[in-house]
Amino acid sequence: MCELDDSLTGIDRLETDWMTGIQFFLREPKPLVRGHVTHVDSPWALTSIAQAQFWSEIDFANRYGDGTVRDCLSVDVSAWDVPGPLTGKPARACTREEAVSEVWHQLADSLGLDGRPLLAPDLVHSCFTDPAILWPTEPGALARNSEPLLGPV
Repeated sequence: MCELDDSLTGIDRLETDWMTGIQFFLREPKPLVRGHVTHVDSPWALTSIAQAQFWSEIDFANRYGDGTVRDCLSVDVSAWDVPGPLTGKPARACTREEAVSEVWHQLADSLGLDGRPLLAPDLVHSCFTDPAILWPTEPGALARNSEPLLGPV
């Protein structure tokens, strides 16, 4: 196909990578900043955004969940091959539960203020992981991503 259309030159240099994550449903609003947070100190290269602050016309608690959810903290994981400080494993080697715990740990560590955490574990009502991630169920197995991100190298 590349021989037929010069505009496709270089298509063979495209690679896929993982950038997907977790939504944490929180019991109270956490508008950390008005926009995305890049957690530059997180081993898994996390970015996050508190969503409810942008939906002022929506009664978040009555529309989503059981009436106790006040916010949704969406988190992307971009470094799936770096060991995490809590589990010692890269994200793709973690079970779903391990990955959720590790991401929360890295978020809480990144968002500490003068030694005080801004995120406490009891803040989490529930979470949702991207269904494109197929988590390992056997020891030593790795997660698979059915929808990797396509981008130039």
